[in-house]
Amino acid sequence: MLAREDDAGDRRLVAYVAGCQESATSMSELRSFLRRGLPEYMVPSDYVVLKALPLTSNGKVDRQALPAPDRDRRDLAAEFVPPSAGDQETLAEIWRAVLGMSRVGAHDNFFDLGGHSLQLTQVNSRLRDAFQVELPLRRLFEEPTIAGLVSAIVQIRNDPADPGPQTISRVSRKARRPGRPGEGRGKSGKKRDREGDSDVSDRKGRK
Repeated sequence: MLAREDDAGDRRLVAYVAGCQESATSMSELRSFLRRGLPEYMVPSDYVVLKALPLTSNGKVDRQALPAPDRDRRDLAAEFVPPSAGDQETLAEIWRAVLGMSRVGAHDNFFDLGGHSLQLTQVNSRLRDAFQVELPLRRLFEEPTIAGLVSAIVQIRNDPADPGPQTISRVSRKARRPGRPGEGRGKSGKKRDREGDSDVSDRKGRK
């Protein structure tokens, strides 16, 4: 893998694959495999298949000779379906601007197109201005296609109070830690304990 800077000045991870036959299915499977084992920021944005890696005279990989990825190359397993007029086309314009691509399909995965989490934040900001809706950022991760996002936008429009699929909330350690004996009684509780101990001592003395 190599971190490269694209025309817009955005640095992205590029994976160079050698010794395998290129196909849309194999690239999609490779993306899925890496996503299962790596955090999103470590998953390459672009993939370049080579017959062999270029080497220097010392036998090391010649990084300077590695070609830049073709951002408009269609190496996706999903069949290209153009966005429909209206909301899908409006969203497609946002994706094309953020990703720097000339075309995107209605069912293309944002991350498979080379997008990353920071760019998804940019999409969310432009989406808010274009559609006048407040869409939680997590919904963009859950619906990474134009068709899926438009459905989420329509859902928010019809029921603004419905944020979509719920996630499990984290509980703080203090909230789930059981209290210890005597905890939370404060000074008055401690004072009563001392008074109780004094009464017991007096009774024992009178015996």
